[in-house]
Parts: sequence; structure tokens; C-alpha cells
Amino acid sequence: NIKNIFKDVREIDKTIIPAIKTESNNIREKLKKHKESSKVNQKYGFDMMEKTTKDNFGIFFDQKQ
Repeated sequence: NIKNIFKDVREIDKTIIPAIKTESNNIREKLKKHKESSKVNQKYGFDMMEKTTKDNFGIFFDQKQ
């Protein structure tokens, strides 16, 4: 009886494990893309803040003179 249970478990594993691996790989890919996208957005945000800050300081110095 226990042998049959282990046999059933192996059969279930053969069915489930590939699906779990596939889904796990899909999630990893999505996380990787999200992380890369986040880095790009963060870099763009910092570049824009730096540009805006430089532009605003330029206006400030022009008005002071």
C-alpha cells in the first residue's frame, strides 16, 4: 500500500514539477525585466533632476546679476 502511495506521488511529481519550473522561470524573467526597467527609470529620473537643478540654478544666477 505504501509502495502504491509513493508510486502515485512520483506520477504527480512528474506532472507538477515541470509546470512549477516553467512558472518559476517565467517569474524570474519578469523580475529581471522589472529590475532592469527600474534601473533605467531611476537613471532617467536622476538625469532629469540633475538637468532641472542645473537649469534652475542657471536662472537663479541670471536673475541675481
